Amino acid sequence: MIYVVDFIIIIYNYRILTQLINVWKCLSIRLYFCDMEYFTEEKLKKWFRLSCTWEAFSCAILFLIAMPLKYQFGYILPMPFAGCFHGFWFTSYLVLLFVTRKYYKWDDEDFIFYIMFAFVPFATLSLHQKIKEK
Repeated sequence: MIYVVDFIIIIYNYRILTQLINVWKCLSIRLYFCDMEYFTEEKLKKWFRLSCTWEAFSCAILFLIAMPLKYQFGYILPMPFAGCFHGFWFTSYLVLLFVTRKYYKWDDEDFIFYIMFAFVPFATLSLHQKIKEK
């Protein structure tokens, strides 16, 4: 039985998801086709490190706060927001990973490992440290 509140949450999450998809499309098209002169080394490091850190932080929010609230206490309200937040930073990490690959000219082996880091929780922090050292 679907309650009115559940229906409102579903509609609201659909609106947020479509807005995030539109932002992601604009961001990915802009990043892929833009001039590399726009990205100075400092700016690229800043944004990529930011996406690495926030991707890990959003994963922690999702796993340690939202999912226990949903599955142990049946409180589903924070789950869509934490999921959208994590999805945005996950996607921004992957988009910026392609730009960073072009800028640093990583070989294919390193690039595949960095893509796999996106699917392992908190692994992007190690890449954050590697970029910070360079």
